[in-house]
Amino acid sequence: MRKLGLIAGVLGGSLVYAVLRYNVFKHVPIEHFPLFVFNKAICLGGLTLIGCSLLLGKPEDRRSVGWCGLAMVGLHVLISPLIFNSRYYAKFFIAEHETAGEIGKLTWQAEISMLTGVVGLILLIWLGVMTVTSGDTSSQIKLKGRLVRLVLIFSAIHVFFMGYTGWADFSHWPGMMPPITLVSFVIAVVLLGASWFRNNGASA
Repeated sequence: MRKLGLIAGVLGGSLVYAVLRYNVFKHVPIEHFPLFVFNKAICLGGLTLIGCSLLLGKPEDRRSVGWCGLAMVGLHVLISPLIFNSRYYAKFFIAEHETAGEIGKLTWQAEISMLTGVVGLILLIWLGVMTVTSGDTSSQIKLKGRLVRLVLIFSAIHVFFMGYTGWADFSHWPGMMPPITLVSFVIAVVLLGASWFRNNGASA
């Protein structure tokens, strides 16, 4: 029951945060909830659940929470290409006043963000295959844990380059709510740290 509460709490909290920040305070029309806003929520929720799976004790709990996180990230990967254009994400594309001849191409920040996102996805697929095909021996659990940590590292880099330019611009935070990229980055770093301290404490 506790894992179901964690999954429901993370997904519900992510949805509420995304709706408040974008639909309520930023006045994004509600018709953009199904893809634009929902996509942000499941990205945040999926990353959080994948990271939380590192901190759970029972293998079956880790699998359940991890699979839910993987499903959310998978949905995020499917939705993102549908809205990945300059109308939704103008800052990812070189504008007219910038480098001549490069208009409409991705910025270097966006290219790094996309690359690290793809690497993180490949690691997630590898982790999913391992979870299905391998058991829960000590060495396999350690390898899966390392893969999850790598996913968190690449996810942190992914969201950092996606949104760091607006993190310090507090005056443009709708409702004084931090960008979801910043929230995701902090969660990834915190969960990485918590996992590191947990492992060190267990081995001490």
